[in-house]
Amino acid sequence: MKTFIKIYKAMLLWATMFSITMFILGLESMIEENRWLLIAVWLFINMLFCWMCKNILTIRDLYKLSGTYYMEKLIRTTK
Repeated sequence: MKTFIKIYKAMLLWATMFSITMFILGLESMIEENRWLLIAVWLFINMLFCWMCKNILTIRDLYKLSGTYYMEKLIRTTK
């Protein structure tokens, strides 16, 4: 059961990062085309994602699921 929870947390983290990145990259074209409703909806969804991450993920989860832990472990072994 713990494995499934970690998988769901990882999916939440990466979906949030992907959604925020796509919002930032597409913001300029949405402003040029005057799609204010789309901006408002997407902003609300991103805020909801961030709120869920804040309440569900811990610092340890962020450290491991983002890959920082494994990168540091890889760097330590190559020295």
